[in-house]
Amino acid sequence: MGEAATGRWRAGGRPERGESHTGGGRPDGRARGALRRLGRLTLASGLVVLAGPTLAPAAQAAPRISVAELPPALQHAVDATSLAPTDSRSAVDVTINTVNPAVPTADGEVTLTGSVRNSTSEAIQGLHVGLTTTGRALDSRSAIDAFSASGGRPTQNDGSEVPDAALQQKIGTLAPGATATFSIKAPIAKLGLGANPDGVYSLGVDAQTTANADAGLAALGIARTFLPLRAKDSTAKATKVATLWPVTNPPTLQAQTYVDPSSHAEQPVLTSDLNGSLAPEGRLGQLALIGQANPGLHLTWMIDPDLIDTVNAMTGNYQVATASDPGGANATCHCLQAQNASQTAKSWLAQLQTTLAAPNKQDVVSLPYADPDLAALAHNSTARSQVSSLLPVVGNSVGLDRLQVDAAHDVAWPYQGWVDPSVVSLARSMGASEVIVNGAAMPDSTNLNYTPNAARKISSGMTAVVADGELTKLFAGDLSTQAEQTAAVQQFLAETLAISLERPDQQRDIVVQPPRNLSAATAQTLVRALTAGQGGSWVQPVDLKTVVGDGASVGADTHVPSAQSYPSAVRATELNGIAVEALKGTQDGLTQLQRILTRPDRLREPFNAAMVRSVSTGWRATPAAGTQYQQDMYNYMFSLQHSVYILKKSTDVVVPGDNASANIAVSVENDLEQPVTRLYLHLEVIGSGYPRLKIDGQQDQPIAVAGGRTKSTVRFKVTATANGQVQMLAELRSAQDQSVISQQSFTVSVTSVSSGVIAVMASGGLLVVLAGLRLYWKRKKNAALAAATAEGPQDPTATEDQEADA
Repeated sequence: MGEAATGRWRAGGRPERGESHTGGGRPDGRARGALRRLGRLTLASGLVVLAGPTLAPAAQAAPRISVAELPPALQHAVDATSLAPTDSRSAVDVTINTVNPAVPTADGEVTLTGSVRNSTSEAIQGLHVGLTTTGRALDSRSAIDAFSASGGRPTQNDGSEVPDAALQQKIGTLAPGATATFSIKAPIAKLGLGANPDGVYSLGVDAQTTANADAGLAALGIARTFLPLRAKDSTAKATKVATLWPVTNPPTLQAQTYVDPSSHAEQPVLTSDLNGSLAPEGRLGQLALIGQANPGLHLTWMIDPDLIDTVNAMTGNYQVATASDPGGANATCHCLQAQNASQTAKSWLAQLQTTLAAPNKQDVVSLPYADPDLAALAHNSTARSQVSSLLPVVGNSVGLDRLQVDAAHDVAWPYQGWVDPSVVSLARSMGASEVIVNGAAMPDSTNLNYTPNAARKISSGMTAVVADGELTKLFAGDLSTQAEQTAAVQQFLAETLAISLERPDQQRDIVVQPPRNLSAATAQTLVRALTAGQGGSWVQPVDLKTVVGDGASVGADTHVPSAQSYPSAVRATELNGIAVEALKGTQDGLTQLQRILTRPDRLREPFNAAMVRSVSTGWRATPAAGTQYQQDMYNYMFSLQHSVYILKKSTDVVVPGDNASANIAVSVENDLEQPVTRLYLHLEVIGSGYPRLKIDGQQDQPIAVAGGRTKSTVRFKVTATANGQVQMLAELRSAQDQSVISQQSFTVSVTSVSSGVIAVMASGGLLVVLAGLRLYWKRKKNAALAAATAEGPQDPTATEDQEADA
């Protein structure tokens, strides 16, 4: 919305209401206008009112002459005329609902219908609506944009009301908050546009009272539109217009599948049912119908292959998740609603295939699978590293092959066309040679006085296809009301006619980029605009391939915007920390499980697709749903990781018997549907004290477990050396990288070492001690005898045995 809509005029215009006169300054515009009007009213009485000097720029604090400072006679006159409000809100809200025909001829008529509403708290008397115009064509696209952004208050750029009672409709008295409708039919010849009008003309419907009109005061409210008129003898070449037609939807197909307990058949699980959207009155149904009905507009269909896969999954029995369950989709989770094969899905696929096939072959672009958010990935290295390797893998899915159409795979479409060098680099690494760019991101130089062709070469050999910035904004929202739709159609016609008239002898092309979540109402409005422009002979619908083939205009901007110029508001809607962590956790879990599964492809393929879906561009419009999808994906992977585990022992393990050895059993359960292998169990004693229990043989033993909630047990032989409790740890590990899959600690109570064994061990220890003492005393006695021999004769009666016994 322009400045006028906020109550401020552009530089050199009016300051806002509420500023007071401080003396010694210039009167503001309203005071001067009041003085001029009062001068006209009082000239007959001989009063002369002189207007003040020119206005100061709006950036300065322009002082004003308050009404209270006027002479009493003039004060009374001002009170009687009740000046129009100067803020952005008009006293009467005027709405134009239809302009028919949208493209009139110079010798024809145009009918405007709409409504007026009294937005004040008092009744308005003597109200009528009339037509306003300047009688001059708007000379540039910037003039068109400024006119459309003028707000609901009349300005001097609206021109004056056409002084023809036949072009007015009396409303009379309008009560506070009341609404009245109008319908004005106007011959083009009576609008004062000249004998052979050619160009874009402004046209307004204003609401005015008789008293205000007689006093020369501004209208109480106005609505504006455009009147595009092409002269019969005009030789201006039509502008080629390529229109992107997105067929996308936020992802809904989950990684998990549901196994029917009776038939054991696998069924896909969706987070939401698309039947309503696929129906003829739904959004996706309408896009298919509208596109099918308008082959002459040469729409370029931008299709997400994941959407086609999802709809195809709905052609068989499927499940819709009604709640999140960490345990996944199963018969006991109470989180699913069964759905029979959808005839709506079958019909939609058949209709789309018929529309895109020959003889009315349409231009089709296959977006990367699940339409990943290129800009978000380019700006987040962690997410990019996780997803980049997946894109070529999931890109080989069936996707658009189900439609049996030829599609281009080398077009990148970042969110809303916003780019910087990292976005362009990522698009190129993914195989794109063309990238759709928002015209607001690559504005052309002000020295270029015309709209250049859309395509132009940029760095690294890429081609930027620059979508028109103003038209992108025009169809960015959901045009749900008749007034919004009419305003968009008339401005589209004005913009495209102005483009053709910029260089009438040189045909050029533009691209229209609607949002990915294009609503049915906006799609219908866009088609109305294209059809009207084509009927007016200044729009020539073409496909994207034609635009790229036309090449670049001289002077078109070819510089990729810097990273600093990327809009912060757009960057704020990119992937959050939750999404990145969920992505990384899911990838780590998948890597681990693939090492032990006998059929890793059955898990790899659905999770690869789910991880790409988790970073889809579709989540920009529904961030809460995106977060939920990411968390559900990670939670399901977490539950799968913990579906192969060591069973917990309910009581302490007791090693029985009177011998010193026994077996400890460790059991593993597999709740997955498929067998697991390349695993081994590791058992160890926790702690570094004296080992009461020793593991005989290998601490690592291989194990494999069949699928479907089966168990497998490994026995470790142990030897007990002392009574008491021993803490042990069992770990289930991958044989490939020794990563721990599951672990369980438990207590072993050692009771196998009997008291007799301990007594024997104690007795043996005592004998060793006594033998040592005997040897000590014998050596001591021998030393004493040697000393006695030196002092006297030894006793001849002493024998060797007596010495040993001594």
